Amino acid sequence: MSNIGSGPALDVVILQRFDGSWQHPLRMPEMAVDAANTVPRRWFEAWHDNPGLGARYRSVTGEEYATMTGDDRFEIVPGWGELSPGVAPIEPHWRYRGTER
Repeated sequence: MSNIGSGPALDVVILQRFDGSWQHPLRMPEMAVDAANTVPRRWFEAWHDNPGLGARYRSVTGEEYATMTGDDRFEIVPGWGELSPGVAPIEPHWRYRGTER
């Protein structure tokens, strides 16, 4: 995952899409301009081998954005739209980085 924007990405949460709904929210570290973070493989493979993926984040001035990909499509939209916070708790990325879950 990389930040291709002109400012830092804050409050970054990634999600997986299954059967038309966004699930398994995972909080990622903030990202500086041109920075990259590795999506934890254990999180990515825990439920499905090929989910759609989405990320929601904020700019330093508070604007919300979402990026969604799946089925060979990629889209960046203003606002969080369908990636708005739901009832599922957001897990921290570090839970999937070690050998224990």
